[in-house]
This record gives sequence, C-alpha cells and structure tokens, in this order.
Amino acid sequence: MPQWYLIDRHFQVHPAKLEILSMDEANTLHALGWERNFSWLEIMRDSSKGAAKKLITYSDPRIQGAISYRHDDNFVFVDLLESAPSNRFKNLNRIYTNVSDVLIGYACLQSLSSPAAEGYVAFDSKTSLIAYYEKRFGAQRIGAQRMMIYPRDSMRIVGLYYR
Repeated sequence: MPQWYLIDRHFQVHPAKLEILSMDEANTLHALGWERNFSWLEIMRDSSKGAAKKLITYSDPRIQGAISYRHDDNFVFVDLLESAPSNRFKNLNRIYTNVSDVLIGYACLQSLSSPAAEGYVAFDSKTSLIAYYEKRFGAQRIGAQRMMIYPRDSMRIVGLYYR
C-alpha cells in the first residue's frame, strides 16, 4: 500500500500518514507553539472549508504538520498548511525536513485523484514565502498572493514522497 515518507535531519526515512485532525487536537496547537494567526478551529467549524488532516509518523503520534483543503470548482484549494514548530525551516534542529513538501504533495494527490481538479492546486501565500513556493514546488503566481501548482508539478511532487 502506498504511503508518505518524512525525512529527518539525518536523512533517515520515516513512513508517515495523514489522518483527520480532531477538534480537540486543533484546540491544543496554539499551546504547542503553532502559528497564532492560523485558526484551525475556525476552519474546522466551517464545513464548506473541507477537510483538515494531521501528518504523523507510524511510530509517533505527535502532529508533525497539518493541512486544511477543499475541492473547489476545478482545483483543490489549500486554506491552511503548517509545520509543527519542531519542523520549521528556521529551526536549526528541526526533526523532519520535508513536512511542507508532504502536505503540499497530499493536496496534489487529492487534486490528481479528482476528475474535476486534474492536478491543479491553489493557495494564498504569505508574501515572504512566494519565492520559496515558486522555487520549491514550481508554483506560479496567479494574483497578488494566490499561487497555483499545475498538474505536471503535482505529479512530480507526489512522486517524491509517496510510494
């Protein structure tokens, strides 16, 4: 059965999975140092926002990252995406180096699996991360902060971390 892979800072590979993020879990994220400007509970209360998932390894139930996405007209739209503080790029001792890659890859897989979306993934980026998303994922700007990942890049991203 295919699964996702997280890579630690020592280049060891860890099988991972995405599961439904519960309201109780979302309620604890801020206390664990997650971004205060992101309201996971608000997103989860709005059923039109789609699904919220947590990324964990098979050997550790701690949440390594989370994503909220929904199927829109002809694409998957990512409302929120966040790595745990222990996995952020600026953390020199981060545990896993590719959490955001796997989360974006999951959105890409959802889009590729949808006949209507066909691999298109859209999201709004923080201004400071636009260049990162362009370089890392091949995302293209389609507005001031709106980014789009096209099917070819979706397939490439999924292929890197899902086997």
